Amino acid sequence: MTSLGRPPSRLSRWRHGCGVAAALALLAGVASLLGYTPETRVRIVREDGSPVAGAYGACFYSGYRFNFVDSISYERPGRIVRSDAGGRLSLPHRLYRKGPLDTYATGHLLLLYAPELHHARRVWSLAESPEETHEGRVRGGRIELRDLREDPAAWERSLDELHSFLRHEVVGAFESRRPPRVHVTAAVARELARHLRSEVEAFARRHAATPREPPPSTPYFESHTPEEQRAILSRIGQDLAREPLWGPRISRRWTPRLDGLDRDLATLD
Repeated sequence: MTSLGRPPSRLSRWRHGCGVAAALALLAGVASLLGYTPETRVRIVREDGSPVAGAYGACFYSGYRFNFVDSISYERPGRIVRSDAGGRLSLPHRLYRKGPLDTYATGHLLLLYAPELHHARRVWSLAESPEETHEGRVRGGRIELRDLREDPAAWERSLDELHSFLRHEVVGAFESRRPPRVHVTAAVARELARHLRSEVEAFARRHAATPREPPPSTPYFESHTPEEQRAILSRIGQDLAREPLWGPRISRRWTPRLDGLDRDLATLD
């Protein structure tokens, strides 16, 4: 028996060290299975730099799984957030479970919708994109958007984006019982549906008598053979001849889609 003042033996110290090492290894193993994504902040602004308040951001998080052959992504759901009076939009921090060799997830916007600008677009990357497109660009921690009111073709694409999000990401997830990429309450889904109906009505008032025009050429169009390009232009010409004005097209396409979406959303209760 050792005396009270005798230092611990080498064996005791070894056992203690092994215990500490095992505890640290266990802690490291548990930590490798947890991911943390910090809060991400962006500002939503107009082309002149003024803030856009009340924009909707449907956020989600994605990273990559370890794989020897090819990159495989994984996703974790987010929720709907709104920009404040200064245009500031915050993607919340997220703690989640992941594989030990998986990368940490980063935040993305599955939908960005600014009612004031009649502007909706799905799948926004928050990476810098100094080249401006009809959707806007990300620069210096800001997403710069333009008002689509005077561009009927871009405005209709915006309507399609908002409808697609509600129909496929909200109603579709509910119907198939699959995990949603964005948690959207029934109340918020119906709020967005009311915005969509208001958008369609505003579009019809503004552009009922506006002539439709052929779309501009794109790299995809130019990648076709001359014969294929002529066939595409022929179909476009026939479509414009059937509906030369935006008003009839909007009424034909959107009345049944809005009514169907209302019926779908009624099943979310």
